[in-house]
Amino acid sequence: MCGIVGWLAAAQRPAPDAALLSNMAQKIAHRGPDAQQISVVGPIGLGHRRLSVIDLQDAANQPMVDSSGLFHLIFNGEIYNYKDLKRDLESRGHHFRTESDTEVLLEAYKCWGEDCLDVLEGMFAFALWDVRQKSLFLARDRMGKKPLYYGRLPTGDFLFGSEVKALMAHPEMPLAMDLRSIIDVLEIGYILGPKSAIASIEQLEPAQSMIVTQEGIQRQWFYWDLASFFCNPVQSWSFEEATAQLQALTDEAVTARMVADVPLGAFLSGGLDSTSIVASMARYQRSQGYDADTVQSFSIGFQEKGYSELPEAQAMAKDLGLHHRDEIVTLDHIDDFERLCWFMDAPFADSSFIPMYYLAKMTREHVTVALSGDGADELFAGYSTYGADRLHGLLRCVPRSLASAFLQSYQTVMPASHGKVSFDYKIRQFLAARDLSPEEAHYSWRQLFKGSEWAKILDPDLCADLKDYNPYDRFAHFYRDVDGCDPLNRALYVDLKTWLVDDILVKVDRTTMAHSLEARTPFLDRKIVEFAAGLPAAFKMKGREQKRILRKAQENYLPKDLFRRKKRGFNAPIAHWIDRLAEIMLQDASGTNELFQKNAITGLVEEHMTRRRDNGFRLLALASLNVWHNRPFSR
Repeated sequence: MCGIVGWLAAAQRPAPDAALLSNMAQKIAHRGPDAQQISVVGPIGLGHRRLSVIDLQDAANQPMVDSSGLFHLIFNGEIYNYKDLKRDLESRGHHFRTESDTEVLLEAYKCWGEDCLDVLEGMFAFALWDVRQKSLFLARDRMGKKPLYYGRLPTGDFLFGSEVKALMAHPEMPLAMDLRSIIDVLEIGYILGPKSAIASIEQLEPAQSMIVTQEGIQRQWFYWDLASFFCNPVQSWSFEEATAQLQALTDEAVTARMVADVPLGAFLSGGLDSTSIVASMARYQRSQGYDADTVQSFSIGFQEKGYSELPEAQAMAKDLGLHHRDEIVTLDHIDDFERLCWFMDAPFADSSFIPMYYLAKMTREHVTVALSGDGADELFAGYSTYGADRLHGLLRCVPRSLASAFLQSYQTVMPASHGKVSFDYKIRQFLAARDLSPEEAHYSWRQLFKGSEWAKILDPDLCADLKDYNPYDRFAHFYRDVDGCDPLNRALYVDLKTWLVDDILVKVDRTTMAHSLEARTPFLDRKIVEFAAGLPAAFKMKGREQKRILRKAQENYLPKDLFRRKKRGFNAPIAHWIDRLAEIMLQDASGTNELFQKNAITGLVEEHMTRRRDNGFRLLALASLNVWHNRPFSR
C-alpha cells in the first residue's frame, strides 16, 4: 500500500517543480513510510510514498519505468491475481526485473492498453504516463477501496493524489470549502463523491478511468457497471447451490489476500462478518501445515456499557484458536480529535472512525497487513435499516395523527438514553419517515439534520447559496440505475454506491493508512460482489433473518452462539463523550459564527445534556465541520 501524487503541467507551462512535488508527497508520508521517490519527465511530475508489502527490494520502488523508458507508473494498492497475469504476460514475450505486482500492472498496460483494467483483480488507484501518446492514464478500482483525487490550478496545471491534503499543499491550489460538502456532512455525516471538501478538488469515482493531456481532461469512462449485475443476473441458483458457491468464493478471496512478504493479521469484532474471515484464514493456515494461532486477530473495546464487543471477540478467538490482542478506548482518546480529523482528510461524522483509528494503531504494532469483514452488510443485507424499510410500508398505513401523537407522548415520557444507536433515536427517525416514499425513507434512516433543521443552524447567507442543493439527488440517481429490481436489492445497490464508498471505505482507508497499515477486504472481491448482486433478495433477507445466505454458508464453521447474537455495530460512545466534543465545537467563536448560528448550537448541546434528545451524532458532525473550517489542514 502506498501514497501517490502527481503534477501535469499545462501546455506552454514550466515543468513541475520537483522540490514542491516532494513537499506534496511528504503530506501523505503516513501512507508509505518505507521510501519516497520523485520523478519529473518532461511535463509530468510523479511522486510516490511506499509501504513495502510485496517484493521488498529497492528495485520495486516507484515511480517504476519500463525497459523502453516510454511508460512511467505510480500505483497504490494490490493486484491479487498478479502472479497469474505475470505468467500470461511472460507467455506473450514480456520480461520482468522484479517480483512486484507494480511491474505486472506496467506490463499489462503495454500489452492490453486501457483494456488492462478488465483483467485486474484487486484494489488500486494508479497513474501511468505514456510518453508516446503524451497522455496520463488514471484509474480506480471497481469498488472504490483506494482513493484518487484530482484538481486544476488556475494556471491550468493538473494535480492528482491519494489524499486531498497532498493537493492542498500546492501553494496555488484554491482552498475554499465546497459548501455542498457542509450539507452532506450535516445530513448524512460524510461527503458524497465525486466532490471533496475543497471546491477545486474532485475524486475519481469507483470503476472510473480518465485520460488527461496537457490540454486537459480528454475522456472519462466507467469500465465496469455494478448495476448490470443487479438487473441482469447471469446465473439461476438454488439456495443450496448459492450457499456452497458463496463459501467457495469467500475462501478463495481470503486466500488471495493472504499473499504478503510482511506480517499479516485480521480485525475481529466477534460478529459474523469478521469471524467468517478469520475462520477462513485459520482453515487456510491449517491446510498449509500451520497451527491456527499463526493467525493474529485484533479488537478494540470501550468502558461504556453496551458498546464494547470485546467479550464476543475474545470468545470467537479462543474458539478458533487464534493469537488474539485487544485494547480499550477511553474518553481521554477524544483529545486526539483534531489529529484524527486531519487524517480523515475531510469533515466526517461516522463515530466508528475514532475506535477504528486506535484499532489500526494497535494492529500496526504487530503486523503490516490486516484483513477485515467490511462489505458483507451492504452485499447481504446486514443493517437494521433494511428491516426498517419493510416496516415503513406498514407505518404508512397508520394515520398521521396517531403516529404524531405517539411520538409526542414518547418524547414527554422517555428521556434520551444516550445508548448505542439508542431506541429513542431510532424511533424518532422511523416515525419521522411516515410520509416519505420508500426510497426517501431509506435515505432518512441515517439522516442527521433534515433540510428544515440545518437551515436553522447554518448562517442564513450560506442557506441562500445552497437552497438548490439536495444530497438525496445522488441517491435518487442510483435508484434509477436499478429500476425494476426488488426493493431490497435496490437499497443494497444504493448503499454500495454511497454509504460503502464514501463512508465505510473512506474510514477504513484513512484510519489504517494513518498508521501505515494495509487493510484488505475479501468480501469486496469482484467475484463475490457480482455473485451477491445477482442473487434473489430472499437469499439475503427472509422475514427477520438478515444475511441469510452468509449465515447458512458459515454455519458449519463457526460457533453456534454467534448465530444467536444480535448485531451490535462498531459505533463509539459519542453520546457519553459529547462534553469534550462540545468544547471543540464551541471554541473559536469567531470562526464558528462564519458557518453556524451559535445560539442554535448551544441549544443542541443543552438539549443533549439534559437528555431531552440524543444529539450525539449531530454534535459530532458539527464538531468535525468546525475543526475543519477553523483549521484548514493545508500548506
